[in-house]
Amino acid sequence: MAEGAGKCILNVDDNEAGRYALSRILTAAGYRVVEASSGEEALRLAGELPDLILLDVNLPDMSGFEVCRRLRADTRTASIPIIHVSATYVRSEYRTAGLDGGADGYIVQPVDARELVATVAALLRLKETEKALRASEQWFRTLADATATAIFIYQGECFVYVNRASEILSGYAKDELVGMRFYDLVHPRFRDMVRQRGLDRQRGIEVPNRYEFTIVRKDGSERWVDFSAGKIDWQGRPAGLGTAFDITERKQAEEALRQAQRLEAIGRLAGGVAHDFNNLLSVINGYCNLMLTQLDETHPMRADLEAIERAGRQAASLTQQLLAFSRRQILKPEVLNLNTVIAETHRMLKRVIGEDIDLVFVPAEDLGNVKVDPGQVEQVLMNLAVNARDAMPRGGTLTIETVNVELDEDYARQHPGVQPGRYVMLAVSDTGTGMDEAVRERIFEPFFTTKELGKGTGLGLATVYGIVKQSGGNIWAYSEVGKGSTFKVYLPRVDEEVRERRPEPAKSRTFGSETVLLVEDEEAVRKLAGRMLEGAGYKVLTAGGGPEALRLVESAEKVPDILVTDVVMPEMSGRELYERLRARHPGMKVLYISGYTDNAIAHYGLLDPGTHLVSKPFTAGELAGMVRRVLDE
Repeated sequence: MAEGAGKCILNVDDNEAGRYALSRILTAAGYRVVEASSGEEALRLAGELPDLILLDVNLPDMSGFEVCRRLRADTRTASIPIIHVSATYVRSEYRTAGLDGGADGYIVQPVDARELVATVAALLRLKETEKALRASEQWFRTLADATATAIFIYQGECFVYVNRASEILSGYAKDELVGMRFYDLVHPRFRDMVRQRGLDRQRGIEVPNRYEFTIVRKDGSERWVDFSAGKIDWQGRPAGLGTAFDITERKQAEEALRQAQRLEAIGRLAGGVAHDFNNLLSVINGYCNLMLTQLDETHPMRADLEAIERAGRQAASLTQQLLAFSRRQILKPEVLNLNTVIAETHRMLKRVIGEDIDLVFVPAEDLGNVKVDPGQVEQVLMNLAVNARDAMPRGGTLTIETVNVELDEDYARQHPGVQPGRYVMLAVSDTGTGMDEAVRERIFEPFFTTKELGKGTGLGLATVYGIVKQSGGNIWAYSEVGKGSTFKVYLPRVDEEVRERRPEPAKSRTFGSETVLLVEDEEAVRKLAGRMLEGAGYKVLTAGGGPEALRLVESAEKVPDILVTDVVMPEMSGRELYERLRARHPGMKVLYISGYTDNAIAHYGLLDPGTHLVSKPFTAGELAGMVRRVLDE
């Protein structure tokens, strides 16, 4: 097949002999030739879009330079290759003027036939290549704008191309991004790292080409991106190709999971510490209580013992807060409406926050019910109010809101530990000093506080966290420095109706004459509890563990009426001990004592039906009274 097959060339020359000679050469090479003898005729025939134009410089009506200028100014003909031809204008300045005016080549007559054909063929191939590149580039732009991944090309440090997703990710328009430095988007704390990796790639050093960092959007907000870098040729020059997609939600979920795991680990530690301290406090507070019952009001040692007792109660309160954080409290859940609870505690909350803080309550009219321990909910409200008060030393506004919410699968994926479903949200907001991110991440940790030494225990928000989690809910904190804080508590909504609260049962008598089997592995606690029960008239058999207790019962003259046992003991748990004794002595009753809840007798803080428990530390009256109550049932 001839080289010029299918290609059309417009040959423009007012000299008939010269025009004929060029046309003959091109026709012999397989090209189809159309001829014109003037500039106006050339402009008209160019509208039929030939593949190439041979244009004489010296025409009767206008110069070839002018024809070229008009062709380039017309969008229809602007990309047609043009070769100037001249036998007169042969000096270099004319060639330069022709090429500067838009021509793609300049041939001086007389021309060698092979040179003409080669020049025309080379120029047509070049234009075909450029056309293919333009089509490829357009396809790339179309594809890039259709993807959700940000794609950008940069030469030096500046963007030369960005797709639609880059606009969405950065918040800048395309015309703002093109020409902008790549590093201007990178958060300052990551710029050195990103720049160093770019330099390493230029030097041929292998540090991975995919990494994560944060960018700063046009509005000042920050987003995490997963970034990949590579090299390409862009419009004939080397360039960098970058892709990035938003991973902010994933990073937030990872951080939430990490924080939840950290709090879970701290909770296990706190629960163990509280258990050990409760054993110690049981002995301290218990013996103090016994001694006070034996001293009259005028005894010189009474004031000292009362001071010890007060300190012991405060220490017991701290351990209870640790148990709340570690979710090992015994709960007494009731179906209730949060609007009612908030309304009932409104006056008390107002007293706590003081007169310089406005208390605003915004209740939802159709608020659903929740099943929680009312006392624990009141403690959550009180602790959040105190925290808000301390954040507003110069006064402000404390707003309490309630609303029904539906948490979907997307929300659950972004918030580890959350189950999709229906919830009641309690929001407590203040207009105080706010918190930075470093503080916000640690606010639920026990003993973490930003207050001055002696101004707080650092257990208030830790207690709130534990109560909410043990109640099957979740809590999140939102805050900015200088813009206040909001705590959002989500509690599962229930369809049960609110029941009228039952009055507290009257305290039963504490004394008796029955036989009690007391099992406790801590010797000091065992001796103390034995003295308390004997002081109430009971006959007490004591054992330091399950196996010893079983042997004691088998050798006893009389089967004990009730087992009082610690829950967590080596070798055999209190629950297992009771099951083995009950199998032989069905009439025996049981009262558990423990420093924290255990799955042996409780699940998620809820006691198994018919189970009774006395929490450490306890007083003589509490222990003996509960023994009496269980025996009388």
